[in-house]
Amino acid sequence: MKLKCISCGHDLATDIQYCPECGNKIEKQPKRKFSKKLITLLSLGLLLVVSFIVFYLVGNSQHNPIHKINSFEEAVLTENQEELTNLLVAYEDSFTITEDNIATLLSFFQENPDSFETIINKLKEEAESYQNGDVPSTSETYATITLEKNGSRWLFFDDYKLVVIPAFIEVFTTDNSVELFIDEEKIDTTVEEGVHEKKYGPFMPGTHVLKALFDNSYASTEEEIEINLFNMDSNSTRQEIEVNVGNFNIVSTFEDEATLFVNDQETDIIINKGSQVVGPFPLSENIEIHLQKEMPWETIISQSEIINDDVQEIRISKVPTISDSEEEKIIQIINDVFLTYTEALNARDVSLLQDHITENMIQTLEEQIEYIEEEIPEYEGTLRKAQYRVDWYQDPEYDEEVEAYVFDIDVMFTYYEPNGNLGRLFKGENDHEYERGVKVFLLYDEQEAEWKIDQFDNRHFFVFEEDPVYELE
Repeated sequence: MKLKCISCGHDLATDIQYCPECGNKIEKQPKRKFSKKLITLLSLGLLLVVSFIVFYLVGNSQHNPIHKINSFEEAVLTENQEELTNLLVAYEDSFTITEDNIATLLSFFQENPDSFETIINKLKEEAESYQNGDVPSTSETYATITLEKNGSRWLFFDDYKLVVIPAFIEVFTTDNSVELFIDEEKIDTTVEEGVHEKKYGPFMPGTHVLKALFDNSYASTEEEIEINLFNMDSNSTRQEIEVNVGNFNIVSTFEDEATLFVNDQETDIIINKGSQVVGPFPLSENIEIHLQKEMPWETIISQSEIINDDVQEIRISKVPTISDSEEEKIIQIINDVFLTYTEALNARDVSLLQDHITENMIQTLEEQIEYIEEEIPEYEGTLRKAQYRVDWYQDPEYDEEVEAYVFDIDVMFTYYEPNGNLGRLFKGENDHEYERGVKVFLLYDEQEAEWKIDQFDNRHFFVFEEDPVYELE
């Protein structure tokens, strides 16, 4: 810049002190200074430029899809369930992402590191496509995780999200009345008859356990299937599961009705005489069944049978409602009563006969004592032997008239009667021995819980060597 003399305006050299034209002393011109306002404006402008550059660089880094993928990878490796819950988004809100299904995903990746690597590589390929301005391939894949654009942030940056594409499990079974579980959560109960085929879900990618449980309180069985949902071509996988349950036929010759027992446990199933379908029951567990009938005097138990896959029908034979031990008890009662009855005849004393008898027997004894006193005053008898036709009696039946179970049994009594007899069927082996066939009628007194002899008739029948004999003297 040229200097001029302030006084005359003459052009001056820079290194002189006086103007050669007018002789005045040359004064240096002060430097021009910027105003504070201008400086402030310039500073703010610079700050804005720098801030924008920083904002862009940081924002571009934060919204880089690789950054989100790296965060996902680190969260999986560190098993950070909370971070994964925040990072992952369910496809079209099709299901809720929770820590429980995140745990399923983590467990799957831990057990299948190759699958985890596959997902990471796939996500990076999708990120590279977006960064190159391309749209990643949209091939139909289910039970996977994919990278998707999620609009823009702050007008300048593309936003991305990690989207979980779930899958469904289709269950097929022919088992009836079976409870279905997926990952220990009950999802359904199959119908009582027919085929069950239904789709459940959606579910997080990973390993899931399908369980079919049959439990009818008497017997149970279950079957489990492990299902891997990962990179599927279809949105569902069809799983057939069977626990092998079914019905079977019981043919019973029990009179009236009996209760079914399974593995010695009482059921609420009543089996009537004849053929009856029961079930369903597990057919692969070798279940033991039997019938029980509660009689007032004892419980009658049938022979046990085994049901399994090979058995279509079970035949349960009739069991006598009087067991061998109860039969012995009844025989002892009859022997005791008739021994006492004979003593009462000899003593002409009705009061001697008290136990295990009804009023009918008292009346019969009174009538027979009266007969003896009139017709055979010298009568005296001894009951020596009793032979029972135990294979000939029928099971007790309930008599509505007397309101008790009744039955009869044939007994051949041998008496020693030296002074006249009370009738005979056969002559005995010794003098004055007489065999009399007697049909003894018994009833069960439920109030006193004992068998009682109600009456007896003289009958004509034969006994055989195999019929049991009781010596009574």
